[in-house]
Amino acid sequence: MQKYVIPLSIVGMTDAIAYMIVAPSIIFYVLENGGDQSQYGVILSIFSFASFCTKPFLGSWTDRGGFRIPYFVSLGTSSLGGFLYFLAYAFPKGYWAVLSIFVARALSGVGAANTALGYAYIAKMLPSGEQTKMNSLLSMIRIFGMAAGPGVNVFLAHIDFDLFGYHVDHLNSVGLVLVILNLLALFCIYQFLDEPESEDDEKESVGDNVQKKENFGDLIKNVLSFDICVYLISIFSFNANFQM
Repeated sequence: MQKYVIPLSIVGMTDAIAYMIVAPSIIFYVLENGGDQSQYGVILSIFSFASFCTKPFLGSWTDRGGFRIPYFVSLGTSSLGGFLYFLAYAFPKGYWAVLSIFVARALSGVGAANTALGYAYIAKMLPSGEQTKMNSLLSMIRIFGMAAGPGVNVFLAHIDFDLFGYHVDHLNSVGLVLVILNLLALFCIYQFLDEPESEDDEKESVGDNVQKKENFGDLIKNVLSFDICVYLISIFSFNANFQM
């Protein structure tokens, strides 16, 4: 078992738990803070939309500068989002409280864009013949985290105390759990994840690919190819049905 499996597994599981721990209670949190069901729908969507918009930039950053710093920034952003989620009660009920939840979920979505980095890391570290097994393992761990996430709310159900004059209950304590999970993942990245070794002859091995860069038209052509398109539609259909 390679050392990097530990941080990638922890990040994948914490991302999944962090998403699913919010799902059962966020509607009540929005209503408790003076929001309505339409605002809940927007808040639920902004997480995925923020992640969708951020992933290309995070991937490009990783290609240029390695994995550790993008992981640190994304997990730090998720931690900030969790803390803001926790503080929603501190804002006046209605517009400002609901806006704080909206921004918190947007920040968490930006942080969750790092989900693709684990698969990219595996592609850097392993030959193609060994990647499927490792990617399947990471996917299994994420699914386990998604299954375990809602159950965490069982342990939060009876939380009701004051912390430095700020009331903590079963709804806003979710934000504290998000912070703890993301800081745990950040620590694991710092402690166990090494940057892939750079190859001095990389430019020579790719030959013309260094000089010939794909333009936007080539990207669209590749995305619309049949084999890629089927995969994208499958993932889109799964996530759309899951969210509904």
